[in-house]
Amino acid sequence: MKHKKAKTADDLIKHFQKRCLERVGHTIKQRILKEGMSNGFLKPLGYKTNSRTSWKLDLQTGSYVVVYDKIRHAFVTIMFYDEWMAVRRPELKFKIEHPEYI
Repeated sequence: MKHKKAKTADDLIKHFQKRCLERVGHTIKQRILKEGMSNGFLKPLGYKTNSRTSWKLDLQTGSYVVVYDKIRHAFVTIMFYDEWMAVRRPELKFKIEHPEYI
């Protein structure tokens, strides 16, 4: 049986940049988001595990959730806030209105 290669911070950053292009339409630098964690630009959502934390990011194009990996010190992915809430709280019945993924 083959062992999976452990994900590195570079792998996570590449995945994050790919998802940014797909969902937001442009890339967002990791450094800017890390600064946003400390100065209040990103708002904590309260969902945490031992290794990951979810943050809310508000842009002109909409609201997004970014997931930060505390062990590797890198952002993992970005997703639409309404989709994220629809999975977490299905009883709220969020109406999802955004362009389809490319």
